[in-house]
Amino acid sequence: MNPFQRKPERYRNFLNNEVHNYQRIKRLWDPAYNESLDYRENLSAFPGSRSKRKGKVEKVKYPLKPHILYNRRPMYGELYHIIVTLPSLGREKFVMNLTVNTGDYLIDEVIAEPGIKPNPWHYTTKLPSILQMYDIRVGKLPYRRCYFYHTRASFFNSLHRYVYITITSFKDRSKLLARKARRDITIVLPRHMHCDPSLNLPFCRDPDFPVDVSPRSHLQFFAELGDDCEEFEYDHIDWNFYDISERHLIGHAGVSKGLVLKIPPYKVKFKNTVSMGRDSFLLRANALINGVNCVARCYVRMVAVHVEPRIQGNIYRRVNAAREIILDGERSRDRSRARKDDYSRIFSWGCVSRSDPKNKYCRDKMSTKSVMKIPANSLQPGKFYNYSLTLFSRLDARVNATDYQMLEVVNERTITPHIRCRRNCYLDVFAPIDSIHLMAECFDCDAKIFSYKWYVHAGKSHSMKSQYSYLVYRSNDAELQIRLEIMLFDGMSGEAHLKLRRNDGPQNGKCLIWPKKGLEAYTSFYVGCPDFRTNYPPLQFRYSTKLGVIDSNVPYSMFKTTLPSTKQLFVSICDYLDMCVEVTLMVNVLKTDKIGIINVNNTLTHLLNIRDYISEMPYMLKHGRWNMAYVIALGATQRIHSVSEGREIFAHLNREAIMTGTQIEQVSVLASQLMRRLPPMDYNGAALISKIFTRVSLAFEEIIEQLEWMHRAAYNSLTDQHMFFLHTLASRTEIHAPAQCKTYDDNCNMGQNVGLEENLEMEVDPITLLRINWWLKVTWYLYKCIYYLGVLGTSRHHAYDEAMTVLQGGIAYQINVTEISHSVVNLTVDTIDGIHHVQISTALMEELDDLLRGRTILFQIISQKNVHNMYWWYPEPLPSETNVLIVHAYSPLYNYPMGSRLPLKHPLVYYMNISDFSANPEFVKWMANSTIQSASHIHYYTIPLRSRSVLAVRIVRVTDPIRISMTLNEKPKLHEIREKACLVTPDMKGRRIWMTNNCPDKAIAYVGVLSDKYKLKDEEHTHEDVSRKLQLKRHISVTLGRIAR
Repeated sequence: MNPFQRKPERYRNFLNNEVHNYQRIKRLWDPAYNESLDYRENLSAFPGSRSKRKGKVEKVKYPLKPHILYNRRPMYGELYHIIVTLPSLGREKFVMNLTVNTGDYLIDEVIAEPGIKPNPWHYTTKLPSILQMYDIRVGKLPYRRCYFYHTRASFFNSLHRYVYITITSFKDRSKLLARKARRDITIVLPRHMHCDPSLNLPFCRDPDFPVDVSPRSHLQFFAELGDDCEEFEYDHIDWNFYDISERHLIGHAGVSKGLVLKIPPYKVKFKNTVSMGRDSFLLRANALINGVNCVARCYVRMVAVHVEPRIQGNIYRRVNAAREIILDGERSRDRSRARKDDYSRIFSWGCVSRSDPKNKYCRDKMSTKSVMKIPANSLQPGKFYNYSLTLFSRLDARVNATDYQMLEVVNERTITPHIRCRRNCYLDVFAPIDSIHLMAECFDCDAKIFSYKWYVHAGKSHSMKSQYSYLVYRSNDAELQIRLEIMLFDGMSGEAHLKLRRNDGPQNGKCLIWPKKGLEAYTSFYVGCPDFRTNYPPLQFRYSTKLGVIDSNVPYSMFKTTLPSTKQLFVSICDYLDMCVEVTLMVNVLKTDKIGIINVNNTLTHLLNIRDYISEMPYMLKHGRWNMAYVIALGATQRIHSVSEGREIFAHLNREAIMTGTQIEQVSVLASQLMRRLPPMDYNGAALISKIFTRVSLAFEEIIEQLEWMHRAAYNSLTDQHMFFLHTLASRTEIHAPAQCKTYDDNCNMGQNVGLEENLEMEVDPITLLRINWWLKVTWYLYKCIYYLGVLGTSRHHAYDEAMTVLQGGIAYQINVTEISHSVVNLTVDTIDGIHHVQISTALMEELDDLLRGRTILFQIISQKNVHNMYWWYPEPLPSETNVLIVHAYSPLYNYPMGSRLPLKHPLVYYMNISDFSANPEFVKWMANSTIQSASHIHYYTIPLRSRSVLAVRIVRVTDPIRISMTLNEKPKLHEIREKACLVTPDMKGRRIWMTNNCPDKAIAYVGVLSDKYKLKDEEHTHEDVSRKLQLKRHISVTLGRIAR
């Protein structure tokens, strides 16, 4: 049977975005639907159950007979009273639910236990007076004496037709204690309301399927607008969490300008009244749309956030009886609150000892502080004491966890090694899809550490895995026992032990898709993964095809979406600890026939087909249906043949706000598909891609500021896509026209004349300038995106990890993470393409430690081999081959904007292997490239110059003063450069220097470049003087050109 057919009919209607007009058919209670008729129809079905108007209420008799009383024609958005009556409450604790036929509004949910006070149900002998007090007008009443419950409701959906009442057992929600009754209702629209905006939150508006949330969750909610209105005018949407009755505010979620709400971890300050488990509450979105107050409700459920008690020294520890013993639980974490607010944790220390049960320093209840101290000589040598630390959640005291530490008391000196969890070991579990990262600590070691030894016991194997202060280890075993041995130089040693269990991720579930066949961007597919269970909720889902992501960070187990043409849908289900399981669903999504094959003689018809196919995108985006519009764009992108068609597709998305990590990935997928469909790319294609990169870079800034978490597959996908972008844009696809001087101008032929270079005019084709402008712009914004990608990498990569490397199409991309310690040494990195040799000195790392305010630094290194598109030489004859070296340094704790480059006192030293970069021997002979490390470090460029030829050296930009020397046939010396060289300063914003070879034969021109910022004390230039001058940082872009007469 289809799994969606087993769902209640109202939920199936919700998935299909359809609401049927229910007809009042007089019939008895239908067990298949658990529904009955309204009150009078119940009376006709059970005539003997009617209560008398006078006298006592009849004895307890099941099923209970509820009755709903309210005004049947409420005004849209107004608050109205509802009275529910029962002749008898029965004997069993029960739950009463009030819902509507559309399944998107749980009016109230109340739990009552007969005979127990306080009770929300009240007994009255004057029911008409109660109804009159709440202005409820009804006809003939069945009784005057009864139990009644009062609640309120406001209706914001014009499609409401019935109000349902359901009474079930508290212990077993599937057990009905009363027949499900209903009463009709008609929503009256105000006169000024010409259409219903129908603000709603799809996939979480059904109270039977609440969304699991926690204070630490990364939540995204996308609201939608209905189809009744053509235009929408609103300023903002206010989002708040309320209880089911909407009387008590639980927390303020935020205010959004659009239809998207993002809730970073710990942003919402939930009140302590939030109940964990199956009790639901709601997220309420309120907006004034077209002058009408509109409300959308999303039902959520708070899941328990795990707490992590931690005792310094781990699970086993040897202590000296003659010294004070400190039990430190300060590193315990209550993850229901942010770390900065985790100052009021609830602790409980206890102790059990079989060998010394009467010791007063080992009792069941000992302390409620984070640190407990035991005086010296209080514990008996040779005895064992098992201390426990229990941590309670501030959000819900029912959520707690206990950590244990076994103390062995001895009469000798001891140390306390500690194994600290750095990654993939929280809650003492590990994910087999990632490596475990542990660090060794010893706070009471009073001598220098001589050695570290890490032993891992897994199954029947036991071996040493590391001799460093850290352990990075990957395993697929069910359980790991890790032992750390630390030995000091004085011979003292100690051990620490840790046990880890494997986290297999969400289990015991399966995913289903229906229907199995459809048309791309048209058929709605329902994907359900409702049965997955985990010990670490909440779950998040990711949906993708071979083309790329469809949606990610989805908190709903029931999902509805359109798909591009594909044979498979990949679903990733991840738990709270980022352990994911993959499911592949087979589906047959056919290509659309609305876009025909292009006719090269008449491309206009194909463009019109594209426009017609994407014509629904503005409507969908206006109504908040981003994913449907994205799938249409993805399908249309597969059939484009020109830049103009790609521009038509992106123009619709470009008008919308891109503010989530998923949207960044989706737009990047579109950009990669466009670049694959537009080879060879010209400057028009570069202009289109530059607009996309501009929007993506702005979105990157927003999600980085909000510390948004991305799925591991999303991060890897973005990395691969950006390497593809670099490779594609660096490939030669068009040749620019060479720039020429005016041939009739003598200044062009005799540029060596003093002062005449200021009047030199260069005649360039405007189209060439336009081309170069677009190529430079697309490069700049691509580099910005890659910079922000490195910021995201700081939450994925850790110190002592293996370097992440990607080598694709001449692009060498590396991420190295290092930790600045007291024994830090010079760091040397060779790019994986073999072009660059980068040296990061100890002094530079210590300087970065101070600037970035963190011991851990992530280096992003890019070596890009470029062929002509991005850079343009003046004039053209030099080889159009370029290599770009980019090095970024990040802090995992603090993010810095793109524009704030911090000045460095110590240089980043690099050397370039030109022979491996270019196969052109002339280019290799001419060029030299590396860091100018000191004031005595000179770069020489040797260039063959024919007779009567002019050499032009153009300095584009300098950050520090430099000197340029130009000589013929003899390499200049240092004192000659200082006496005769031209001085170029940053204020000049570039300079062009000319030299003419007036010799009758070919001559060798030498160009010397050196720093003028730091003067030498004498002419001897000793090694000590040079080492003290290693404080230069610059980025000099030198363009060399040769003009033939």
